[in-house]
Amino acid sequence: MSSNNSKDNLQPQHEVQAGKRSLPSKLLEFMVWVVVIGLLLSPIFCIVQYSEVTHEQR
Repeated sequence: MSSNNSKDNLQPQHEVQAGKRSLPSKLLEFMVWVVVIGLLLSPIFCIVQYSEVTHEQR
């Protein structure tokens, strides 16, 4: 029989394929999106809360 087949099977099979990313990379990208969207929306929420406070003082 051929011994090349068994040697080929011992090589690591976890190479990253083109277009595929690992789970930590996806998680990091998701967290970055959440932070960016939160920073973009925070001034809007601050304005809404500030306007509610000024209406209560009247």
